Amino acid sequence: MDFMTSAVLGGIVYDILKNRLTITSQSLQSRLTSWVINDETVVNLATQLNRLDIDAEKSERSIQREIENSEDLSELVETIRRVQSTITQQHSGSGDNIAGDKIINN
Repeated sequence: MDFMTSAVLGGIVYDILKNRLTITSQSLQSRLTSWVINDETVVNLATQLNRLDIDAEKSERSIQREIENSEDLSELVETIRRVQSTITQQHSGSGDNIAGDKIINN
């Protein structure tokens, strides 16, 4: 099971800020679709991030350091895990059995 890291969250926050958006639960939720996170946690995450000294002028790495230096945020980040997906396939006969996108180079 993959858990979120401060580097992943730092990248998400950096993307939000560089696009001149504010850090809200909605802006975070739209970027956390690959992560299991409930509404209460995402609101808490947005609140904790807004308490930090981060803005669009900071680098992705400095945002990551700010997150790592916050005890509350570090604990919160450790509770977020990646969505697990399982694909089960059965195939009989001729033809393709592809789980995902099929890329054909002509």
